Amino acid sequence: MYTAPNAPSAHQAEKFPDTLTIMTPGSNAPPAATKRKTFKLDELEALCRERGYDINFNSYQGVFTLSKTGSKEWVWIINPETERIVSALRALNRDEWRDVLNYNILRLDEQLKKVAMDND
Repeated sequence: MYTAPNAPSAHQAEKFPDTLTIMTPGSNAPPAATKRKTFKLDELEALCRERGYDINFNSYQGVFTLSKTGSKEWVWIINPETERIVSALRALNRDEWRDVLNYNILRLDEQLKKVAMDND
């Protein structure tokens, strides 16, 4: 049986030298174009700044704190589902971070109301 010199045989895998990324069967976009599952710290800081809050990460203690811009009052970032302090960016995905931030902003606002009432 004659085969063309450059045609792959039935026992050889076809090679595509111009393809550099492996894509999943259902995806049309390369992996670099997909959205990351977690935030970077600067993205999280920008998200909070848009809402008028500051988030800080203390790497020595491994904790996040949230404060209103220009205020001395602050709260730990706590995950409402586990009721534990969040200690890493990768502990939560983007949607979970949004939920956690909403929860902690409400906690901080309540704390600020209590402080304002005590001062009056």
